[in-house]
Amino acid sequence: MKQITLAVLAAFAIAGTCSAAVKDGTYTKTVTGHNAPITVTVDIKGGKIASIATKDLESPGVGKVAIKKLEDSVIKNQSTNIDIVSGASVTSFQLLGAIKDCLKQAGAEKGDFNKRITDANKAPVTERADVVIVGGGGAGLASAVSPVFSL
Repeated sequence: MKQITLAVLAAFAIAGTCSAAVKDGTYTKTVTGHNAPITVTVDIKGGKIASIATKDLESPGVGKVAIKKLEDSVIKNQSTNIDIVSGASVTSFQLLGAIKDCLKQAGAEKGDFNKRITDANKAPVTERADVVIVGGGGAGLASAVSPVFSL
């Protein structure tokens, strides 16, 4: 009797540490984008992110590029723990938040689809410069067009 009780307790302990499997289906979330609302639809098949579709009015050269890049990266890596796209921070944060919400609707827990994605093959970039202009305000733009700093 003691062996059966211990086996049952062990099974409950193991089951308690496992995350729930995500349910296959289509999940949707609408968030506020940079220019207008973004509606995100995530398809889950076989417990994995199969596709992500968005309806948005983001700018063609910035927001839409960021959306495509992030969608592809989330699907490829099966993770939402990826870097945002610089220059499209609002769109990036909102899109990733909507995808996370869709995954939560599917039954994903906090640690699911959260593996940190890094580019291990990316070599560090080292640059040398006499002058570095940071910023695009009045001083930065004046410095950038100044003949003193022209190459």
